Amino acid sequence: MKDTPEHIERLRREMFMALPEEKRQQMWFEMWDVARTLVISSVKQAHPEYSKNEVLAEVFERFHGKEFSSDKREEIKEWIMNYKPR
Repeated sequence: MKDTPEHIERLRREMFMALPEEKRQQMWFEMWDVARTLVISSVKQAHPEYSKNEVLAEVFERFHGKEFSSDKREEIKEWIMNYKPR
């Protein structure tokens, strides 16, 4: 959905780019954390029976699924599902 007028979008971008690089990075990391938290919450709500690794595999799928072939994607998800921290 793109419902923001072009001139407003241009102004928003100019304002963002006028910020110091460190501030832009901080904002990006904060937005990433919020997005990740929302996706994790959504997966847990849809699948309360999922283990932690199953949730993380689904989060991977939602964020990065289209970046890999189906075979590679399944290989990565399988690795996530079987991961055990030391």
